Amino acid sequence: MRHGKIENTKVKVHLGEDAETSTRGPSRTGVACATQMKIWREAGKPPDVRHRPPAIARDRVLFLHLRYIAGELLYLMNIITSRRKFLMKSGVVVAGSAFARAGLFGAEPKREEGDKEEEVSPAEDLMREHGVLKRVLLVYGEAIRRIEENEDLPPETVMDSAKIIRNFIEDYHEKLEEDFLFPRFKKAGKLVNLVDILLQQHQGGRKVTDITMQFATSQANKNSDDRRKLADSLRQFIRTYNPHEAREDTILFPEFRKIVSKNEYDSLGEDFEKKEHERRLLATQAPAATILVRIVVGGIFLTEGIQKFLYPGDLGAGRFAKIGIPAPDVMGPFIGGIEIVCGALLIIGLPTRIAAILLLIDISVAIVSTKVPILLAHGFWSFSLTKLPRYGFLSMIHEARTDLAMWFGLLFLLIVGAGRTWSLDAKLAAAATNSDAAR
Repeated sequence: MRHGKIENTKVKVHLGEDAETSTRGPSRTGVACATQMKIWREAGKPPDVRHRPPAIARDRVLFLHLRYIAGELLYLMNIITSRRKFLMKSGVVVAGSAFARAGLFGAEPKREEGDKEEEVSPAEDLMREHGVLKRVLLVYGEAIRRIEENEDLPPETVMDSAKIIRNFIEDYHEKLEEDFLFPRFKKAGKLVNLVDILLQQHQGGRKVTDITMQFATSQANKNSDDRRKLADSLRQFIRTYNPHEAREDTILFPEFRKIVSKNEYDSLGEDFEKKEHERRLLATQAPAATILVRIVVGGIFLTEGIQKFLYPGDLGAGRFAKIGIPAPDVMGPFIGGIEIVCGALLIIGLPTRIAAILLLIDISVAIVSTKVPILLAHGFWSFSLTKLPRYGFLSMIHEARTDLAMWFGLLFLLIVGAGRTWSLDAKLAAAATNSDAAR
């Protein structure tokens, strides 16, 4: 089976005097950092996130680019339709292209013609997804430093980073582990204690993310107590997930290959893709106000569909025959049924994207068959020209104003989904998440 690829990109970060390319030799800052790291190693203690190398901690430029990476990762989460493509773009585009444009990284090496795509196993896929987690932890660490030193902190940066944790790490990456890896370890009786600990950390991490999102607001940023609570939640998350991802990368994932057969191991990639498709169908972070669009668009299609049955001569099969649509006696009731069912589905928000696709096809055919002849001022194909006082672009726009509003409304719902409140899609997604967590 063929998995997604992520090209290795060699990069070099320039962080002031301590950069490897510095020609002035090691600075006092670099020596101090090396000394502190030696003390930590001898003491057998992990580095404290509050005492990071000053050359990095004080580099405001780095924080600005970490903020950029959080925003771009969130953007990719919403528009990339393939899990593999998301990983490839977050690893290569964000770390390579975005930072290279900022002048921090070297140029991305070009692939030579004939190079084969890299084969990536399911465990390797999960390990590479930890790269997203590590980038967010960098943002969290810088946010902690700014809070402790009473410096300015853009709360939207922390909020965007927390949304990445919630949407990608917790609601997707960890669900894959909980659905496909953890049960197999328990069935095989291997690393059961470690799996239990990791699962508890998943559940605890979600609670910490809730706290982070609660205090990562402009209002909370003005209150010193709320800033301290935000720093505590970020510090707790870092303290949990640094060793968490290390245990998975070095213990859990390598051991997983040993407890499943080769065929089962290879088929997991397809299972991951199936899970992503299911998740993507219901996923939505649109605001509650999206229900207004659903009511207007869905309501218009619902009523139009009903009228095709109530008044078939004027709005159903009879009208279709005048327009020139083939098999009007069949297409009239068929289109009416589609509009009734899909319009109702839009109103209740289930499954919104599928209903939007079907209605987009419906309204597109309506525009082509009834409005394009007005633009051309003559019929084309089998479609006839409606008798109007005038023709051309302005007349077509006037006659198509409702059709165009419906078309763009449907496109909006296809992109953003039903909305995170007052929709069955959101309730089903939440129920699936709670069910996975319970397992």
